[in-house]
Amino acid sequence: YEALQFATTLISPLCERIALRRVALDALTVYLGATAAQRAYSGQIERGDVRTLRAAILIADLRGFTLMSDRLERREMVELLDRWFGVMGAAIEAEGGDILKFMGDGLLAVFPLDDDPKGSCARALTAAKNTIAGTAKLNEELAAEGKAALRFGLALHAGDVEFGNIGAVRRIDFTVIGPAVNHASRLQDLTKVLQTPLVLSDAFIATLGKRLRSLGSHALRGVREPVEVFAPE
Repeated sequence: YEALQFATTLISPLCERIALRRVALDALTVYLGATAAQRAYSGQIERGDVRTLRAAILIADLRGFTLMSDRLERREMVELLDRWFGVMGAAIEAEGGDILKFMGDGLLAVFPLDDDPKGSCARALTAAKNTIAGTAKLNEELAAEGKAALRFGLALHAGDVEFGNIGAVRRIDFTVIGPAVNHASRLQDLTKVLQTPLVLSDAFIATLGKRLRSLGSHALRGVREPVEVFAPE
């Protein structure tokens, strides 16, 4: 018994440190995403500390959010957003993606390409397809509750981004910026014109290594030349 007490005394500080580390990482992961949490925990917390990351970029946005906000009670609107983000979050996390930011009624996520660009893009596409399927199921539930269906646009692009801490002196954000992010955002806007929930860039298709259905070439705001965009079969 005394030996057990002595062993407990020796091990307790180590167990406490492990538990605190786990709690800290879990909290950071909830607020920042898995990759950003690991970097923040390891000390990458200085403003301007950014690194180039090659990634598949996923941007999604609800349609008619302003009208819904005017029609629904605030708490009801929050609950509806949580349900939709829950669908998207499950689809993205299941495929190894990192959700970096919720932007009102939109979402920004990345799938680091690392050593398997083709596989990472395939996982991003699977996450997008599962989001569409999951939202369709959610819309069935909403219809049964007498509520309007959700419509959304989602875009996938691939490119280099600057990933790290950006912001004010006393308030920084762990996020991604760069032309590739802007390109993905413009692609997402194109879903409204093409009346389709999902579009993929030519860069994403080239990295994926699989030819999908072409939707033709289109001008994107802020992009010099028209770009060809694609959709799943």
